[in-house]
Amino acid sequence: MKISKLKKFKVNLKTNTFKAQNGNISLFSVFLVFFIVIVFLILIDISRIFTARIIVKSAADAASLAAVQKMLYFELDSEEIKNTAKLIVDSNNCNLEYINIGYDEVNVEVSKNINFVLLSIIKENTIGFNVSRSAQIFAVSKAKVIYPWDEKFNSCKRVKFDF
Repeated sequence: MKISKLKKFKVNLKTNTFKAQNGNISLFSVFLVFFIVIVFLILIDISRIFTARIIVKSAADAASLAAVQKMLYFELDSEEIKNTAKLIVDSNNCNLEYINIGYDEVNVEVSKNINFVLLSIIKENTIGFNVSRSAQIFAVSKAKVIYPWDEKFNSCKRVKFDF
């Protein structure tokens, strides 16, 4: 009885495989390649998010430091300071969202749009709902001017009155 059950699966002694498994490896390899491609596209999107975050933060820091440097050298024209910050942000392929110039500090907000690779390949109706194919990364930077006559340097003796 056991011999008849073994005859159902004809063993090919040359390749040491069962005939009932022909074609399984090609189907498995198609799914494996598809899975690997999806994983790599996700990794590419994640790496683009992190690099965009670094670029945006660097642009915000550079713009705020350039604006503070202009203030430190008494170039107090606010439009000139804003243009300098915008020039630096534009050179990093980012957008200047907000700039606030005070007496001794500058606040800058910078953004950058990135498009996802994986979501741009997938069509809108494939998933069943709409997915945003891009993201906007923001960074905020604040720089403060310490003038030479401030109390921190103790070079200016200020008279304080008590009443």
